[in-house]
Amino acid sequence: MKTKLYSFVAVACLLFIFSCQKEFSIEDSIKPGTSSGTAKFSYVGAPGNCINPIITGSFTAGTILDITNTITVQVNVTDTGSYTITSSSVNGMTFFAAGYFTLTGPQSAVFYATGTPSAGGPFNFTLGSAGCSVQIVCIGGNTAPINNSNCKSCSYIPLCVGSKYSYNDSTYGTASLRAVDLLTTADTTIGSKIYQKITASNGVAYYNCTNGETSVVGYALVSNNGNTLQKYQSTMLKANAAVGTSWSDSLQNPTGQTVIQKFTIISKGTSKAIGGFNFTDIIVVSLETGIDVPGFGFLSASLSYYSYAKGVGLVEVVTQDPFLGQVFYHSVIKSYFIP
Repeated sequence: MKTKLYSFVAVACLLFIFSCQKEFSIEDSIKPGTSSGTAKFSYVGAPGNCINPIITGSFTAGTILDITNTITVQVNVTDTGSYTITSSSVNGMTFFAAGYFTLTGPQSAVFYATGTPSAGGPFNFTLGSAGCSVQIVCIGGNTAPINNSNCKSCSYIPLCVGSKYSYNDSTYGTASLRAVDLLTTADTTIGSKIYQKITASNGVAYYNCTNGETSVVGYALVSNNGNTLQKYQSTMLKANAAVGTSWSDSLQNPTGQTVIQKFTIISKGTSKAIGGFNFTDIIVVSLETGIDVPGFGFLSASLSYYSYAKGVGLVEVVTQDPFLGQVFYHSVIKSYFIP
């Protein structure tokens, strides 16, 4: 008998996981107005104004910038390779770009905004070292400070409004840059617990962290016709538990199968260099996802390892075939900003 397995593969955990502590940030780890990497290129318009820049998103004083706030400029690439660029930091805002130029000649570079504009008016930004300049016009708005007083109480997965993360993702060798921005939070009661409703640039979910145990609740369409809305819940981390502690959750996928998630704490307090950062207190949690097949037992679909750095959050994910050991997904933190 051949069973076709459709799995969420850690739906709850891959949705978005944040953390915040002011130890490193995009601004701290890469000084504003700098460029690094192996690629060689020049900006069209440098050292003056960028030629025909494309600016997207709304820039309002007191409103956190997100993934929709970008600047796209043209560059001439002479040598392919990696690049990491930040702009000057002005009016509470900084722009950064990271990636890999695979072709020489005219190319586009997309800069993502971080921070919160502190005032309205026109502001000029220089992109990278020896870069061109772009003017951003901010409109006046609500400049009241954001209340982040309790956002760091859960040290391995804190949730602070204004946090920004970028990750280098690789799926079967195909690389991409992914940004995750935390936009808003609000208290919501689900059952008998108070959850934070987290709105981010890549989705919405509900989080609860009590005594180091972080769980997430979300909602998805299930059943063969996809016409039933089901709540799913998953405990992604038990930060205070000992190494070897295991637990499991289950949820239903769109075909009606019950998907089982088996978590185990693999290690605690380890140090590792990840994405150019040296993290000194990491918890690694394994997640095996699969289904129980009558007559065969548990059939594993994927095996993932999640690394959480204290004060930083999710810093690495490795997902592999549980039988062949082949890694088909690898996500590594590239940069982060903590307000």
